[in-house]
Amino acid sequence: MHQKNLRAIDLNLLVILDALLTERSVTRAAARLYLTQPATSHALERLRILFHDPLLERRKGGMGLTARAEELQAPLREILEELQRLVQVPDIPLSELKQTVHLAMPDFPAALIVPRLWSALQKTAPGINLVVHNWTDNSLEIARLQKGEISLVLSTLGTVPADIEKVHIGDERYTGAAALDHPISERPSVEEFIAYPHVLVSARGSQSTPFDQQLAALGLQRRAGISVSSFLTVPSIIASSNAIALIPRSMARHWSGTGRLKQFVPPVEAGSFSVDIAWHRRRSNDKAVQLVAELVILAIKENLE
Repeated sequence: MHQKNLRAIDLNLLVILDALLTERSVTRAAARLYLTQPATSHALERLRILFHDPLLERRKGGMGLTARAEELQAPLREILEELQRLVQVPDIPLSELKQTVHLAMPDFPAALIVPRLWSALQKTAPGINLVVHNWTDNSLEIARLQKGEISLVLSTLGTVPADIEKVHIGDERYTGAAALDHPISERPSVEEFIAYPHVLVSARGSQSTPFDQQLAALGLQRRAGISVSSFLTVPSIIASSNAIALIPRSMARHWSGTGRLKQFVPPVEAGSFSVDIAWHRRRSNDKAVQLVAELVILAIKENLE
């Protein structure tokens, strides 16, 4: 944009644009910014003239972003956050931080670490509010990091784009779990292992996992008695049935401590998965985000030990 046009831009318009693109609704954007709906609608009209684009379009089921608006969302959020840092008072003590940090992760390990994370924040930085989002899909969560919709994501992330910073926390291994009074032995044979129905975890409702491919290579097959979308459902199922399951070791340790479940060693290597945390590089100097990331890493490492 030509420099002479920059003098005519009201920076407040960019704040309103950010709210409009995030909320995809004039009404919700107005409520978020404590503005009236007519004032927000007027600002949208000015923005449409400024960018020569409708930005928001009415579609079936609500308002949607134009292609131009999609392009604007991430750089706009980055510019606004840079401006915020520019006027922010430097070196605010952690105890005085006032900020909301958005963290996306699967329900496991959220159930194990969020209580500890919240407790640590209350001691270190009680002014930080935490919003925990349910993890959906890595590509979607990375896009949300880039758009600034979330601050951190915890998952098995693999390769990430150049603008995303990732820390590998550790590797979580699978172990066998069954009801406390289940007859399965501590080190079952393959025949004993596949004799019982298994509980599988699949967000897509699959009745087969990479572990089943390992079994198939050995000429073996297990019965997927039930497939659920969440690891958190598994303990209740196996505690009250003859089904068994392969679950993350840290989760098995937690539930074994309740006296409801026992662990066993699978006769076939069950494998492991990487646990990673990531943020957009513009968050690298954000004290609140980095504090939450540090506490998450500590909590995960303690669970993996």
